[in-house]
Amino acid sequence: MQLDIINREGCLTPQQLERALRPLASDKPAGMGLGVMLSHATLARLGGSLSLDNRPQGGVHARVSLPLTRE
Repeated sequence: MQLDIINREGCLTPQQLERALRPLASDKPAGMGLGVMLSHATLARLGGSLSLDNRPQGGVHARVSLPLTRE
């Protein structure tokens, strides 16, 4: 299963994209990057992933991927 989340405003610098999934990576004054780090860690434990990139037309694209199986 794949979920795409689009933020149509702003963008991340190349340095922010490089560090985005590391613990406490944010350099914004109002946050410490905990939400992104915890989301990445949780998805990884479930066999999934989180990726971030800038959209060519502006904004940020986050993709959440999780393997789903039928029981």
